[in-house]
Amino acid sequence: MKNFKVSKYNYFFQIGSRKNLAFNAISGGFAKIRDKERVMKFIENPNNSIENERDKEVFENLLRGGFIIDSNINETSILKIRFWNERFNSKNLGITLAPTLNCNFKCIYCYERDKNVNKHINMSKGKANTFIKFIYKQIDNGVKNIGISWYGGEPLLEIKAINEISTKIIEVCDKNKISYSSSMISNGYLLNEKAFETILKSRIKFIQITLDGPPDIHNHFRPLQDGSPTFSIIIKNIKKFIDFTKGKVKIAIRINLAQENMESSFNLIKILEKEGLKNKVSIYPGQIITDNSQMTCLLDNKFSDIEIKFMERILRKGWKIHLPPLPKSTYCSAFIKNSYVIGPNLNLYKCWESIGVDKLKIGSINNDGEIKFRESYINWLSFDPFEIKECKNCKFLPLCMGGCISKTIEEKQIYNKLKHGKCPSLKNNLLNKLEIYY
Repeated sequence: MKNFKVSKYNYFFQIGSRKNLAFNAISGGFAKIRDKERVMKFIENPNNSIENERDKEVFENLLRGGFIIDSNINETSILKIRFWNERFNSKNLGITLAPTLNCNFKCIYCYERDKNVNKHINMSKGKANTFIKFIYKQIDNGVKNIGISWYGGEPLLEIKAINEISTKIIEVCDKNKISYSSSMISNGYLLNEKAFETILKSRIKFIQITLDGPPDIHNHFRPLQDGSPTFSIIIKNIKKFIDFTKGKVKIAIRINLAQENMESSFNLIKILEKEGLKNKVSIYPGQIITDNSQMTCLLDNKFSDIEIKFMERILRKGWKIHLPPLPKSTYCSAFIKNSYVIGPNLNLYKCWESIGVDKLKIGSINNDGEIKFRESYINWLSFDPFEIKECKNCKFLPLCMGGCISKTIEEKQIYNKLKHGKCPSLKNNLLNKLEIYY
């Protein structure tokens, strides 16, 4: 006869006076509890006898949602298998490619500026051809899925390079029956008619654009290099782009929040609605981390509170919100062996925020299209969240898998011991988000 136990990743909570909900972080099971007494009967002792059909139904639902599991199952081992399978999956190749580090904006919180990155670097024709060689070699090595996210600087400054590189990669992927996907992070200022055809031709299906509030705030945070405003042109470009592409390319508006634009950012929602963009774009808040004295960054718990208020407000106004939090295999692509951030001179990094910083690169692509790694790459590949006591014993582990590896490695360099990195805001507001999704 089988024995059962209760999952250690269960969350049971109440909203309002009568609604009881349950969430399991390792399975993603999310349920409304209609028969609390019976549920607690099996949660308190999963091996309690099943006395009738209603008992059987409740027990089977708890089992299906992962709230109760076979006593022989080791949940930590399941997480380890997910983590290591994802990390060393050789079939997938994820590339964040910056054809330039140059930018037409002068954002006051730009981390590239804070780190004194040399922005005046563009990808040469020769480097572009070498990158294509690199892709060919990866396909020869058995890669079956390729994803490229165009990054910068501002990638649309090099729209010609995006067109030429995409054309060659798509051609070889189609020829070899390789799955290909593409996205872009752009400031949106150069999202003009000249770029529309290239974006569609390059199979870019998703673009993230940042608007940091109403015009006065946004134009202060994100002006052109000469200080000129950018808000109205970005809005105009987004509207034209949506009409041209007929919804074939999804646009997400990111709103970077700091103390200075926390309240005014809500006014942006009204402006987007007035411009006819409701349900044509998605919106979400982002947390700013910068040392710039012009801004006051929100602490994690404060940002978590604001994030919830933001989601509640857009939900009340009828906007769509993201899917509920689901279990992760890794926190982000920086954990994954076959995932790289590549600069215009073909230097390799693991994190977006490392790009252009020489001491943080993990290697480079040589003229033959092969990677020459630095020893520092070992630090990224060998990082194991299960070695960190705070992470291994954390009930939140399935939803973050160790947190920000970049911050963790920085901590190790400073303190010479492994400490947990920056936990996501979700850890502070998980139950609030689940309530909103419900």
